[in-house]
Amino acid sequence: MIRVGMDVARINFSHGTDEEHLKNIKSIRKVSHGLRRPVAILQDLPGPKLRVGKLAQDPMHLRRLDSVTLTTKPSKAKGKIPVAYADLPTTVGKGDTIYLADGSIRLEVLRTTREDVQARVLVGGDLISGKGLNLPKLRARVPAITREDREHLHFGFENNVDMVAVSFVQSHGCARRPRGRAEPRAYSDRSEEDHFRGEPPSKTCDYGHPDAGVHDLRAHSD
Repeated sequence: MIRVGMDVARINFSHGTDEEHLKNIKSIRKVSHGLRRPVAILQDLPGPKLRVGKLAQDPMHLRRLDSVTLTTKPSKAKGKIPVAYADLPTTVGKGDTIYLADGSIRLEVLRTTREDVQARVLVGGDLISGKGLNLPKLRARVPAITREDREHLHFGFENNVDMVAVSFVQSHGCARRPRGRAEPRAYSDRSEEDHFRGEPPSKTCDYGHPDAGVHDLRAHSD
C-alpha cells in the first residue's frame, strides 16, 4: 500500500492490545524507512461507548415496526432494552434515530419519559447484551476523552504516533484536551527523517458533531 501511495496509516484503538498496536507501529516505521517514503501514523481513539445492558432474553429479536422501550433501569420485562446511560431520555427527542449493534438495528424515537424512551423499530435484527448504542444527533453529556482514551494517548505519545483522531467532538474543548497533551512533546517543524524515526505527534484530527461549532474546532485542530 505504501508503494502505491499510502501516506497515512490509521490504527483503530477500539480493538486490539497495546502489544498488537506496537507491533503495527514498528512494522509501519520499518517499511516506511526501507522504502524511504514518510508515512504518518494516525491514532484513532475509541471515545465514549454507550451500551445495551443485560437483556431478559438473549438474543432479543426485533422486527420492523415492533414497539420497544429503552429504559435506564435494569429490567427483565419483555420488550424492554436496558441501557447503561441514565441521561438517554433527556438526550433524544421525538423523531430522533437510535442505532444499536454497530448500526445494524435502527429505531425511531416516539416519546420519552423520565426513565424510558419508547421507540419503533425501522430496521430489525437480533440484539444481544452489551452491544453498542449510537446517537447520530448526539446531545449527550459524555466526555469526548475517556479514562481509557487517556491511557491510549499516553501509549501513543510514548510510541510517537503522528496524529490523533477524536470521536464524538461536541466543542473545541474536546479537541483542545488531547492537543494540550501532545503539544509539549511535539515539534513544529518535522523533517522526512522524523517520520521514519517516529517523532512525537503534532496534529489533532476531529470526527465532529454537527453542533460542535466548525469555526471553534478549526481553531483548535488541524
